[in-house]
Amino acid sequence: MSSLRVSVIIPVYNDSENLKKCLESIFISKYKNFEVIVSDDGSSDNSYDVAKQFPCKIIRLMKNQGAATARNIGAKYATGSILYFVDSDIVLEEDTIENIVRHYEENKNIDIICGYWAKDSLKKGAFPEFIGLKYFYFVILAKQRNKNNHSCSLINPSSFAVKKSVFEEIGGFNQKYRSSVGEDYELSQRIFEKGYNVHSFEDTCIKHHFKEIIPAFRLIFQRTSAWITLFIKKKRFEKWGNATKSEAVTTMVVFFATLSFILSFISVYYLFLSCLLLLVLLLRNFLFYFVFIPKEKGVKFIFLTIYFDYLLYLCIGLGALYGFAKKIKERK
Repeated sequence: MSSLRVSVIIPVYNDSENLKKCLESIFISKYKNFEVIVSDDGSSDNSYDVAKQFPCKIIRLMKNQGAATARNIGAKYATGSILYFVDSDIVLEEDTIENIVRHYEENKNIDIICGYWAKDSLKKGAFPEFIGLKYFYFVILAKQRNKNNHSCSLINPSSFAVKKSVFEEIGGFNQKYRSSVGEDYELSQRIFEKGYNVHSFEDTCIKHHFKEIIPAFRLIFQRTSAWITLFIKKKRFEKWGNATKSEAVTTMVVFFATLSFILSFISVYYLFLSCLLLLVLLLRNFLFYFVFIPKEKGVKFIFLTIYFDYLLYLCIGLGALYGFAKKIKERK
């Protein structure tokens, strides 16, 4: 067995049901040289009692301070040379940790290994399944753009491993982010500004309980608002996910299609413009809607995908608009 010790750090807040599944998946890992640190961020449910059922270190915060703080405190108690941050609503494969260690041993230059989600959502339902496929498709596009060289441009806080020395050098997560929105974008920018070597590999993929539509859109709205604040400061798009230049253009298409439809009550020309912009959306996402989705879920799922995707882009657009407005107000 490798001498590399891995510290698995799990921030949790009122998520006892998923936490149990997460811990169960970790403790059946093939790789055994690891410790688990559960950082209970002031939970009012029985998350603490669930954690006590497993052989892990438990840090109990008396009040909710946010995922950034919970992760940083967990890292302080870590004894491993590799910190592996996972969220409480994910499930590992038996060989996930083993593969992370192997990649570190095979390439000493790797500083961070960024995990990504499997395409199948652990939470069943049309919208969770759509989101799982959407994010997995982003991974496919990123691999194509990077010519399969495994480089990654955005940290996924749900699952990423980092050398402890690197985490300490960059100062950990920014604890000004009290809610679980924006801390990953801010950390990503510091990481890439300092030139750390970040990679992503298919065999470190994890499964995720994707949220239902209302809580998912609430979180996406908040995350977009937080990202806009950082974008105004850094003026840099990401290379994959919802924060690419291409996705920003598509978001604008949907936003103005919606606005044109509302204005169609004034003039029929706006209705024509709205239909034209909807056609642009279909063409921009043609491969996702009409090639990838039918292959994965069948033809019937195309219509749900377009509907969910339209609402997703609209939510992102509104979140961006709110973020801009908030930033302008702060400057006054």
